[in-house]
Amino acid sequence: MDDRPVRIGVVGSGGYALHMIKYFCQLPKFAQLAGVVSPDPGGEGENYCKAQGIPVYPNVDALLNAGGFEIVYNPTPIHLHGVIARKSLAAGYSVWMEKPPLATIQELDALNAYAKELNLPVVICFNSLFSRLTRFLKETLVSGRLGKVKRVKGMGAWIRDTGYFTRNDWAGKLQVGGEWILDGDLNNPFAHVLCNNLYFASPDFASLAEPETVQAELYRSHNIESEDTSCIRILTTDGVEIINWLTLTPSVETPPRTEIETEHAHIVYDAFKRLTILHKDGSEEVQTSEKEDRVQMIEYLCRAHREKKPYISSLEMVRPFTVAVNAAFDSAGEVRAVPTEHIECCGENGTRRVLCNIDSIMREAFEKNLLYSELGVPWAHKTEVIQ
Repeated sequence: MDDRPVRIGVVGSGGYALHMIKYFCQLPKFAQLAGVVSPDPGGEGENYCKAQGIPVYPNVDALLNAGGFEIVYNPTPIHLHGVIARKSLAAGYSVWMEKPPLATIQELDALNAYAKELNLPVVICFNSLFSRLTRFLKETLVSGRLGKVKRVKGMGAWIRDTGYFTRNDWAGKLQVGGEWILDGDLNNPFAHVLCNNLYFASPDFASLAEPETVQAELYRSHNIESEDTSCIRILTTDGVEIINWLTLTPSVETPPRTEIETEHAHIVYDAFKRLTILHKDGSEEVQTSEKEDRVQMIEYLCRAHREKKPYISSLEMVRPFTVAVNAAFDSAGEVRAVPTEHIECCGENGTRRVLCNIDSIMREAFEKNLLYSELGVPWAHKTEVIQ
């Protein structure tokens, strides 16, 4: 078997790209960085790469022309995913693209058709999908030993201050330069929660559940275009209910939590690190994992490439995720600004906004399986069900 490390070119060297470059460098048996694009001459990322002996190029074209690698890893902003993926595919390279895939289903379908035409894979790096616990849970659900999945629900609350939304020219935006981006809690930081829950709701191992109806409420407490607080209910074509509650404006953080109701068990998946299966006969299974999801993802992707096996999380497989996100925005109609009387400014110089009582509101909605408008929250508005 070919056990050489996979040679990878990375588009970008700052922010999240640098974060991932460091993970690649920690796994020399699996990955070898053959080149990176650095749009920031003399920046931290470029200096790090040069210190590691990694060739640095000023732009994507220079990287692709230099070659010497097998895979293009594309961790660029959402609105650039499509154009860079197309360039990479046209140059003959498979693409590992950071989540979320593309902002609209039209863009996703067009890129998928192009990749199929060239017979080259595009993988979306929803890193939690590659974790051992996620795959074990999925295998357990698909085996049928827990019975039919009836409901999957998730919640998460991360603190993000004003600096998070001003760190670049696309954070919190709906569009950039006329290109859709839909950068909010649903489609970016908490995209893993929605993607995972669509995955768990599907009856097949290598698929996400197809939404039949979607109803969503999107709200913003920060001065942004997109949402920083959301709730969404999806009914899948197999009759599974998926509900998610997410926010970037809590008073305290709540790591992502998914609960699954099946015919024979209640499942709790905490922070993608601890899995508890509570059987109706009173028995319990517990598994934990401290291994970083991104490390597991890199190892999986490199093995799949070398062994020429189908990838989990292909562009085509994650299509239902983008369907759900687009339908969420259609359902909400608009991202509603929360009235200022329900927002508390705190932190140094008031740089952090807290949606008052969102912690307890979210927990109550989670326990009762209700959207915020159904709970009677004063700033919430009922929205349309999209089919």
